[in-house]
Amino acid sequence: MEERSILAAGKRGLNRGLGSTYRLLSIVIPVSLAVNLLDWIGLLHLIGRWLGPVLGIVGLPGEAAVSLLSGALVGIYAAIAALAPLHLTIGQLNVLAVMALIAHSLPLEGAVQQKSGVSGWRMVALRLGSSFVVGFILARIVPGVAGAGSGGAEAAAAASVGWGRHLVDWLTSTGHLALKMLVIITVMFVLTEILREYGWLERISKALRPVMTVLGLPASASFAWLTAAAVGLLYGSALIIEEAEQGHIDQDGLVRLNASIGVSHSLLEDTALFASVGAGLFWLLIPRLIAAALLARVASYLSRSRAAAKVAA
Repeated sequence: MEERSILAAGKRGLNRGLGSTYRLLSIVIPVSLAVNLLDWIGLLHLIGRWLGPVLGIVGLPGEAAVSLLSGALVGIYAAIAALAPLHLTIGQLNVLAVMALIAHSLPLEGAVQQKSGVSGWRMVALRLGSSFVVGFILARIVPGVAGAGSGGAEAAAAASVGWGRHLVDWLTSTGHLALKMLVIITVMFVLTEILREYGWLERISKALRPVMTVLGLPASASFAWLTAAAVGLLYGSALIIEEAEQGHIDQDGLVRLNASIGVSHSLLEDTALFASVGAGLFWLLIPRLIAAALLARVASYLSRSRAAAKVAA
């Protein structure tokens, strides 16, 4: 009987995982291709130059705009790659890293969050706004930022790469991502169904309740938050979509959860990537967790206020 229960739960998880992977890839592939096309024609670099003067308010040199914009539209790897020509102080690197970790892969992750039952563009706006607010605050408290100059030369223009080579690179990276998504999402759903079958999901939620309270999240969102925090927003959103459709997380919980994981997800891999180029772990983690706790509450308040206004009208 117990073996049949495990097999049944595993089969449900496998079916849900395959379905969720297909739905997410139908968003990921076209958005990723469009953004990479913009990168290839040089538009990201050009826009980055235009935005350069704005970065003075967060203590960064103008050329850092290319890194932030690449991260915002393409992803963390693009942000780190664009750091190569820059000569930032450690303090400036910490500020840029936190800003990029809060606001990266916005077209893709915004589209995925839209599928989970919240406004994608509002989440993108929330992440962009919080990125600059957190950057502004950090620029005044992180050592080595205040009063620092650009510290280096202008970022060199990207070498011209043929569209064929660019397409091959995109196909390779997208294929790797698709395989990674298939494995992680499927395993995650199988594990979720088995945990739910034997009551462990509820126990995990109870164990994490104090953490959820601090973060301003409902206990029902514990496992989804843990998944996003560990492996990323894409994978966490796959679980959130399913949990919402099954009624396990209400609308206010969805708003809070999406706001929280929007600014604070992939606490392992993405954090390690910036740590590997010299950023400090304290600055990479603590400001994002504080911002996540605040934004969950702010997003909930704004959402409830809009709902109340509609009812009153």
